[in-house]
Amino acid sequence: MINKRLLIKNILAHHDECTFFDKKESIEMASESSQGKLLKHICALSNSNPNCKSFIIFGVSNHNDLIGVSFIDDADIQNIASSLLDNPPKIKYENISFPDIPKDKSIGILTIEAEPKTTAFKKNIWKIPKGTTYQRVGSKSEPCQGKPNIYSNNQSSVDSIIKYSSNSIKGLLDGVFEFYKMWGNAYSPQYLVFKDQYVLCWSGYRCNDFYSEVDIQIINEGTRIFFSATKEVKIFITDSQFRVDQYQHLGFDDKYDFYPFESTILSFEENGSYSIEKETIFEAPIFSKEEIDSLYKRSKEFERKYKADENITSKDLEFGEGLANYFFICYLNGIDKAKDDFYNSKEYLDGVAALWYRECHEILEKI
Repeated sequence: MINKRLLIKNILAHHDECTFFDKKESIEMASESSQGKLLKHICALSNSNPNCKSFIIFGVSNHNDLIGVSFIDDADIQNIASSLLDNPPKIKYENISFPDIPKDKSIGILTIEAEPKTTAFKKNIWKIPKGTTYQRVGSKSEPCQGKPNIYSNNQSSVDSIIKYSSNSIKGLLDGVFEFYKMWGNAYSPQYLVFKDQYVLCWSGYRCNDFYSEVDIQIINEGTRIFFSATKEVKIFITDSQFRVDQYQHLGFDDKYDFYPFESTILSFEENGSYSIEKETIFEAPIFSKEEIDSLYKRSKEFERKYKADENITSKDLEFGEGLANYFFICYLNGIDKAKDDFYNSKEYLDGVAALWYRECHEILEKI
């Protein structure tokens, strides 16, 4: 079994950016330009390595210092690649924990499997026209005309790196001890063994029926499966599954409650494999028409006063912190125009109000 922490160390130790490896300090996928740049590198590495794996590592400086990036869901990258690329290679993004970076950060590794067919863009995006293909030229991803450059000798280099990245008993034990040390007693770190093969560590701060700041890692691979710094979650464990249900705090005035949002289910198989499934389980908060009409009226009045900088009181500002949440709730309760109000609020919200926007936007994109 490959330990992804060892894999990253071995790649960085023996290779600078090259024809089968790229590295980035950060990863961002919200804009067309960031999506286009990421897919350009995936396309180029795939086309120039049709017979072996290739990699992109995120959260690493130009001098190979480990910086870390926020937790990224593999499905987000998968969806972008499948929707914008012809003959997309099979890819997998994993969040890898390291003891020398902040515990809410990971090093991201994107593994690109060998794909014999040429990968190209099937849609226009950013500055990249439909039909464009890319190839690796040294450490750069460049457009190509005709057949891309293929580097057959990379296969032996990649095979050697993978060979020396296999797990060991010492590596497993060190990984468990590091996890316990990282989170400490306040977060009640625990370990579980599934199917006598996988060691899973998890921790979280418990408050009533919920956990917060939950971290879940497969120690065999050094892979962070789940991390949430803000949402409350519930944990369910069986002999073959580990399930995390996320809840979102929504409401207004004295009518706040926790609403189920998304499940992450890890299933461990007898054949030595595991799978991760995500399921949206959102239950919308429902209020009376009178309550929603009143909330929408108050929200629009705050928006007007805020934009005009007109007699804003501390009480107004306290109410305004939840503005995105209020528009979101109004939309869920039948006020369709509140959806545009919600998206428009991004332009002027900051601080706690901007955090509310991000939380609600994540839900809105998935329901």
